[in-house]
Parts: sequence; C-alpha cells; structure tokens
Amino acid sequence: MSLTIPDLMSKMPGAFFAGRRCGTDAVIQFKFTGEEVGNWYATIKDGKCVVAQGDTPSPKMTLRAGASGRLRQDLHRRTGWHAGIYAG
Repeated sequence: MSLTIPDLMSKMPGAFFAGRRCGTDAVIQFKFTGEEVGNWYATIKDGKCVVAQGDTPSPKMTLRAGASGRLRQDLHRRTGWHAGIYAG
C-alpha cells in the first residue's frame, strides 16, 4: 500500500514520542512539489505534535522536497523517527 502525503502527515502526531523531547518548542514547515503538491506544518510544543495543512509564518525549519513514492518511504523511515523525535 502506497502512502500519500496526507496519509503520512496525519500519522505524524500518533508517532510522536514526547518523552525524549521534553521542552521542545518547534514549528517545521513541509513544502512538497512533484506528484503531490502541498504545504504542511508540524507544531511541537508542550509535549504534543499537531499537524496542519498550509503555511506557518515562522517555522524553525523548512523541508522542501519533491513528493514521490520514494520520498514518502524515506520520510516515513527517516524524518523524526531516526532523529529520536518519534517512536518506532
């Protein structure tokens, strides 16, 4: 089953593991081009991760990438999970 960008982004809050990131306050902007154009952002604050579609005025980090099946696999495997922000 192939994940779409909306599928992947909707799973992000459920995979967030606050225990390792107590005190983290960040907003991450995702800008996708290619097969699935769209902008999303994740707000990490008070031990929670909230994801929304659209743009945020002041992200601490912006990830720009062409959305393809390969990118979705890489994001699922690497973004956050390997950085220790997400469980899994």
